[in-house]
Amino acid sequence: ALEEFHWFGDPTLDIWTDVPDIFDVTHNDTVPTGSSDLTVNVKENDGMTPIDTALVCCWCKEETTMWVSGYTNSSGQVILSINPLINGDTMWVTVTKHNYKPYEGFTLVINVGAPGTPTVYKLFNYEKVDSKTPTFEFSATDPQDDPVQYQLWWDTDKSFGSPDSELTGNYASGSIASYPLTTQLIQDSTYWWKARAKDPVKGSGYYSAWSEKRSFTVDTTLSQSCWFMGTGEQFEFCERSGVSIEGDSLVIALNKPDTILVE
Repeated sequence: ALEEFHWFGDPTLDIWTDVPDIFDVTHNDTVPTGSSDLTVNVKENDGMTPIDTALVCCWCKEETTMWVSGYTNSSGQVILSINPLINGDTMWVTVTKHNYKPYEGFTLVINVGAPGTPTVYKLFNYEKVDSKTPTFEFSATDPQDDPVQYQLWWDTDKSFGSPDSELTGNYASGSIASYPLTTQLIQDSTYWWKARAKDPVKGSGYYSAWSEKRSFTVDTTLSQSCWFMGTGEQFEFCERSGVSIEGDSLVIALNKPDTILVE
């Protein structure tokens, strides 16, 4: 494939041919989980004159497959059919049109029937575990006091590009779920993990937002777990001074006559 560029840069970029105007965009601040319609109104900066054929796009931060778009009609309105399923997710709303500055906004996905975001107890962050099937602990509360399941994701990639996952059985709402992994992990490997809660009752299947992301390393030669940090991706989450990250190593920047003392 060949892509050509001219003096203006990317030929697919919409170049302003006049002083760009600013949209006046209105939409709901929140949307429910499940199927519904989101109405977006686009007007001139005066807040009165409708703008037609403006492209409106909506997509979710967590549920990336939830993506819809449409053009406004002569009344400056578009109604988009959406179906977000993750409670607490952020749905981005953008509006673009020639000679207008892009609008970037968002609406929050909320469902009072979904469990809250899990609180994580184990594994602690940067733990080196002595088992290939470590036990995780977390808890979440369901507003209707329904039982709660948990979906656990883990991956050697901190961005969870190709995660493995397991779904737990039911736990009482608000109780601490202790879940031993059934999948055998790999010795000396470092993983990232997170969890979210699910309401399995009445077939709702609504998920909470994801918990915080944590990391751990497997080392079965240990007699007990300990704190450990040994990869460049882990180092990136630390406050650093006088060092740089090179691969999975920390390089100390010395200015003579500085001295390192090792005890």
